[in-house]
Amino acid sequence: MNGLLNIKKSDFIVKWVVFSILALGFSVRKSATALPMLLVIAGLYLLWKRHDFRVLAIEFFNEQWRVVVSLAVLPLLIFIRELVQFSPEFKYVDAASRFLFFMPICVLLIYSRIRLEDVRWGFFWGVAFMFASGFLYVYMTGGFCSDSNYAIRPRSYFTNTIPFSAFCLALAIAFSIWSIGRSTIDTICSVVSILLAVLVLYFSQSRGVWIGFLFSILSIVLMYSKNRVRDSSLFFVFSFVVLVLLYCFSEMFAIRVDMAMAEVLDFMHGKKDGSVSMRLDMAMASFYILQENPIFGAGRNLIPALQDLYHRGIIGAAISDAADTHGELFYNSASLGMLGIFAWFVFYYFIVKLFLPSALGFYDSDVKRIGVIGVSVSVLFFFVGFTHITFGLSMYASYFVIFLSVLSSSLKLYSH
Repeated sequence: MNGLLNIKKSDFIVKWVVFSILALGFSVRKSATALPMLLVIAGLYLLWKRHDFRVLAIEFFNEQWRVVVSLAVLPLLIFIRELVQFSPEFKYVDAASRFLFFMPICVLLIYSRIRLEDVRWGFFWGVAFMFASGFLYVYMTGGFCSDSNYAIRPRSYFTNTIPFSAFCLALAIAFSIWSIGRSTIDTICSVVSILLAVLVLYFSQSRGVWIGFLFSILSIVLMYSKNRVRDSSLFFVFSFVVLVLLYCFSEMFAIRVDMAMAEVLDFMHGKKDGSVSMRLDMAMASFYILQENPIFGAGRNLIPALQDLYHRGIIGAAISDAADTHGELFYNSASLGMLGIFAWFVFYYFIVKLFLPSALGFYDSDVKRIGVIGVSVSVLFFFVGFTHITFGLSMYASYFVIFLSVLSSSLKLYSH
């Protein structure tokens, strides 16, 4: 009896740790990095002490080894690439190494029978706290008093605007897809979470996240549609109308679009000091570095390679000392070569493959909802990753692993 009570108590603690990470990860500093470590330690402890946990871990690995390995490929490649250098910098392994947390955390959630339903309000409060803390940051930095629209960009003081808005949107998508239609209050809260996330997204002025949002919504439409040609056509027409209206009536939106178009033209004429033109220059730099280091890349520290390209007149001065090339595919290809491209491909391929069969099931069930969440959020981060190193910090990678673990464990629990 005491053993049963202890297990229930530990399950309760695990649930509230996961809830706290989801709700506070982007609003309270270190919560997204420190708290997952507690789950990893708990998982490793149970792996050592309990035979039934070890049996479950082996069963899970046999079923999901492709996902586990695909998450481990990138940190392993970075570690090996740094190891063979004359002056290795293992700090570059830190963020990617958080992907190794997936298996112990996911098995722990399955063992504790913690499902998405048990922590779904963590998604909602995550959106609410990000909305509050994001606009509080704008207020504290004088953004509302500034004459520039660019000053009103919600984020927390320890995050970047792009991942902040992307993760806020991911939480809102997860909560609304899971909760909408279950009850009146669930539907109302789903609408509220979407509205809060869209406001964060709009004022973030992150064009990459805007694009990712459109493709994420398109994926949801296609996964629920019974007539994909008709519904996708309606989606494109509706999106076009909304974008035209935003361009006509939103000064901020119009400025961001005009700026992007002008900077593309500037780039074509050799001017490379704008936000978009610098990204294009970084993509071109990645291509040149890949050409010269096709198999293993130039290493995660790209500054020497970028300096070399600058002195040869290939890239502009604005990116000659950049820490990375501002995109997951571009950075992986430049720093790790073809192996890096392989790591980027298997990362998204096997995550989507995990959820896609459930997402395409023509039935209204919890399993389908989990599948749709997994695919749509993966689509969102896939496109955001072309404008930012989405998982380039340990905080972002840790938070994503928790998000993915909740979905993966729930998929197994609801499927049995």
